[in-house]
Parts: sequence; structure tokens; C-alpha cells
Amino acid sequence: MPTPSVVQSPTTYNYVSSLDLVQNLHKPEIDSEFVRRYGDQNLTGFMEMQGYMNPVSAIEYSHYEDDWLHETIVTTGSAAGAFGATVTHTVAAANVFTTNAPNSPYISTATEDLVTPRVQDIIMYPDRTLALVTAVNPAGPTFDATPIDSDAATFGNIPLVNAADQIVIIGNAHAEQSGQPDSRNGRVNLYTNNLMIKKSTNTVSGTEAGVQTWIEVPDKNGRMGYLWYFESGYQEYRRFMNECEMTMLLGEKITNPTLAGIAGQETVTVTEGLLPFIENNGNTIGYSSITGFTLADLDNAVKTLDREKGAKENTIWAGINLSLGMDDTFMNLMQDGAISYGAFSGSQEKAIDLQFSSFKRGNYQFHKKTYDLFNDQKTLGAVGQEFPDIAMVIPVGNVAEGKTKMMVPSLRMNYLEGKGNGYSRDMEEWLTGGANGVYNTATDEINMHYRAHRGFEGFAGNRYLKFAKQ
Repeated sequence: MPTPSVVQSPTTYNYVSSLDLVQNLHKPEIDSEFVRRYGDQNLTGFMEMQGYMNPVSAIEYSHYEDDWLHETIVTTGSAAGAFGATVTHTVAAANVFTTNAPNSPYISTATEDLVTPRVQDIIMYPDRTLALVTAVNPAGPTFDATPIDSDAATFGNIPLVNAADQIVIIGNAHAEQSGQPDSRNGRVNLYTNNLMIKKSTNTVSGTEAGVQTWIEVPDKNGRMGYLWYFESGYQEYRRFMNECEMTMLLGEKITNPTLAGIAGQETVTVTEGLLPFIENNGNTIGYSSITGFTLADLDNAVKTLDREKGAKENTIWAGINLSLGMDDTFMNLMQDGAISYGAFSGSQEKAIDLQFSSFKRGNYQFHKKTYDLFNDQKTLGAVGQEFPDIAMVIPVGNVAEGKTKMMVPSLRMNYLEGKGNGYSRDMEEWLTGGANGVYNTATDEINMHYRAHRGFEGFAGNRYLKFAKQ
């Protein structure tokens, strides 16, 4: 260590003596504002904005949805018949339905195979040939069809039927004083999903809770202070909420039996998220990795939604690459049109808009959003991930829920809540430790705990769509 001197001598700053640690005599110029160069990095909000939070009182929840009102007939394929001749068709395995047995409270174990169509149904082949069903053998499973006409000029024979062809039932016809046909019963689809528990913790020592910093930071409640543990806790809270968003979006149910054999994993559950719900129950439209997104791809989506009874108004949540590709496609379509793309509308600022936020096609309207989570380089936008190149098409508006006939949103976030006692596990926060006013343990620290018990629920998957690069 240098020896203090009473004799003034030149130093780096010239006017300060050469005492030990002289640099600490000067207060450094440190801006108190904490710069967030990546922004807030908050990736949440989409799930809550699309649906609503719904309390449930069980870790597994279900709802029923109706099936198609009409059913087509699919066979294993058959050769063309002679003019006026009856043809026997074999029903494809996917069109054979077996009644459930036993049905409580009955003890019968009998089962019965059912097929479409019924005797006396009028069916129509892809070439417009009409035929009358004259016999049905569910055990076969087969049915006989005889052409209504026998004229060679007017579809008078059963045509060649390929295995993928769909035969349509257009009605039925019966003789005078005949009995009633067999009953038809519609089917329902059962949707089941489950909640999952998400947890997080942030720990700060009692010492750090009292050490002041040069920069001012907020805690999760917006309280400002020169204490780093404010920022540390706020960071963990944002990480926790972002991960809640990602699991509600991407989670898949655990089905691997290996996990059941690992201690502590027997009762772990993961909810099926929005994107797997779309992939498993909705529609996927591929676009070329060479030509990019085209108008034909949008037309394919519109035709699919129309065929699947989709919503007339939809939101598109796109990754940045696909979002820009859509903008390019629509801008190119406008170049030779009568409307001047990028028109200034008389604005003095002359700002050109090079993006499309909404567009219509075939009486279907789409509102396009670029989804930040799909482009975040440390999560779903990481190198090698598909998300910058995909988009989710989400229906706008409500659907009628099958059991109660109540109008419900296309999706919702469920959370566990004890009915009658007011205990909600939607989002829980609490402190443990032995410092700074928290004294429920003997350890000199503060622990900030976060817990959520949530699950995704989707309705009418046929109304959803995913764009994916192929």
C-alpha cells in the first residue's frame, strides 16, 4: 500500500492527492435508467386475448361436440356393373361402426355392427348415377345397390368405384303401405384435456435485499427502487408467464409409460396445447418452400374452411417469415390492379404502408398478426425451429357448446378453483424465508414463489387451420 504524504504531488486527476483508493473519492456517472435492449421480452397475452379464463373443479375436463349431420359412404372399391344390374359393395372398415357394450346398467355384452346406408336409401355416385339400396348386410359388411335407370345414355349402370370415392345419400323412397326405415342416431365427439402445474422460484439473500445499486429498477408490481432483487424477481415472473404461454400453446399429453416407472413422475400431467390441438383436430395447409406463400394457398385455406364449416372471420397469427411472405404476395397482386397500392390518401407525411393487416377472399375475412413468440430467438424463433415459417388461423366468434347450448369461445384457459371456498390456483404468489419482513424459516433469504394450475381447452377443431412450409 502506498504511504500517505502531506506533500502535494501530481496525480491522474491532478487535484486529488494520492491517497489509497483515490478513485473511489469521485462519484461515478452512472445513469439510473436500466436499458432494456431486447425490450420487455414479455411474450404473453395471446392465449388470454383469444379466449377467456374459466374456473374448473377437477384436473381433467371434457365437453361434447356434435358430428356431421350427414354421412358419406366409402367402399373398398368395385368394378362397374352392367346396365340395370345390381352391384354388391363392401363397406370400408372406417365406415363400420360397432355399438358399445356393455351399457350400464344393463349386463348385456352383445355388440352390433352398423353401416351406412340403409335399405331404400337413394345414393349418388361421383358421376351422378343414382341407385336404390336394396339390401344391407352389416356383418359383411356389404350392401346391394341397383341403378334407378337402365338407359346407357342416362347413367344406367353402377360406375367404377375407387376406394377413395365418396358416395352420397340424397334421400330415400318407399313403397305404399310399407313400414318405417331403421332409426338413425347421430354421434357425438368427446373432447378431454387436463390441467398442468407450472412452478417457479426466485431466491435472494437477506444481504442482497439491503444492498443498494446505482440503477433504478421495478418489481413486478411496478414499485421502483435501487435494489437488484426487484429486477431479479421481475425477471423470473416474466420467464414464468412466458413459459405458461408456451405450454398452453405447445404442450402435449404425457402418454409415455416409461415416465410412470420413474419415481416422482407418476402424477405429472401436461395439457394438450393449442398447436397440437390444431394439428390433431384441425386442418393443415402446406405452402411451397420454393415459391413461398401464394394466392393459391389462401384459396386452398378458404375452400378448406368452407368445407369444414369454418368461421367467416378469422385471425392469422404468423411467424415473421410467413407474415412478410403474405405481405409480398398481396403487394405483388396489387401492382397491376386498378387500386394504387401504398396510396397516401392525401397525407402530408407520405408514409407508405407495406403490410396487410386484413384481407378478404371468397367471403372469408382474415386479420393478420405477427406473433412475437414465434420469432423470439431464445425460444420459438431459435435456429432450426419451424415457427417463423408457420401461422395459426384462429376463428373469431363463438360456437354453441353441445351439452348446455351455451355460447362459448373457440378456446379458453381453464384453471383449478375450489367451488365454494374461493381458493383459486390460476396464479399463486407467496414469500418464504427469514429476512426483510418475511420470517417463516430460519434461513437468511427471501424466496419468491410462483405457481399456476392451468389447462387449454379448444372447441370445434375443424374451424382451425395451420399454414406450414413444405
